[in-house]
Amino acid sequence: MISIIVPCKNRIDQLSECIDSILLALNKANKVITNLKSEVVVVNDHSDEGFEDKVKETYPSIRVLNSTGFGPGFARNFGIENTTGEYIFFTDSDCIVDEDWIINGYRTLISKSPIVIQGIPWLFQKNFNKFVGENEEKLYEIMFSTYVNGDYSVMTDSRNLLFNREIVKILGREIFSEKQNKATAESRVVGKKCNSYGVKIFFDRNVKVYHEDSRDMLGVCKQKYRHGTGRVMIWNEKPKYEHLKFRYYDNPINNGIDKDYILPVHTAFLLGYYKNLNDEVEYEKFMSFVKEVFKQYGRKVEDYKEILEMIKSE
Repeated sequence: MISIIVPCKNRIDQLSECIDSILLALNKANKVITNLKSEVVVVNDHSDEGFEDKVKETYPSIRVLNSTGFGPGFARNFGIENTTGEYIFFTDSDCIVDEDWIINGYRTLISKSPIVIQGIPWLFQKNFNKFVGENEEKLYEIMFSTYVNGDYSVMTDSRNLLFNREIVKILGREIFSEKQNKATAESRVVGKKCNSYGVKIFFDRNVKVYHEDSRDMLGVCKQKYRHGTGRVMIWNEKPKYEHLKFRYYDNPINNGIDKDYILPVHTAFLLGYYKNLNDEVEYEKFMSFVKEVFKQYGRKVEDYKEILEMIKSE
């Protein structure tokens, strides 16, 4: 049996598209996999009143679990605790799964017997904001590919993450970090824990989901800033500035990503980290570093209203 778990807070429109894609993938899987048993579960992370009723009205076969904690990390752990499938498929409510997502994921779980499968996490829908979708897809592929070596990854992304339930026996109840109430780096912590426990993360390029495009650059920067805050839980040491310059600026730009995309979004990401270090001296060093990087590319921090917005963020 497989348990498909989708954590969600309010995003009912995106959730509907996500569920429709899952049901389509399930329908296709049932035609080619004999006696496949499945359950689809939405974990409601304290959405507005009426959320559960709307989901049940539209999708009566889908179970809604009301999370007893807060944040996507807790919601995912809660989903694992309250499902019974031998195999667990995770995606996010703002994603659409490929029609072969279940077929390919299930076949790999059966044939390769991995404890964890990381599917491709960098694909975007590119049907709302093509500029953002195309740049982010190419950028994310460049960044995430540094974690992949052959058939294995050392990093995880919960928008496309599959488990054998044996993972609970190895990592314990708190597979995903529950320290943050918002999506930050709770799924990245899974990869770090897997590495420390010697659990190999199988990387399957045939397991695909497509993330929704952000509406605009401010939306991208807010998301990046939020993800950057979670790096406080992952980076054991303060990164060296020469490393940051290469990884987050020079390498993506040299690989063809528009500098007017890279400069604001990766600065927003790093701002999330440095503002949450609670180290004023290090923050000032970072801001001086950013100004020099922007100068190299003929830009100023003040050229991007999105960055000014992130600087003001608390």
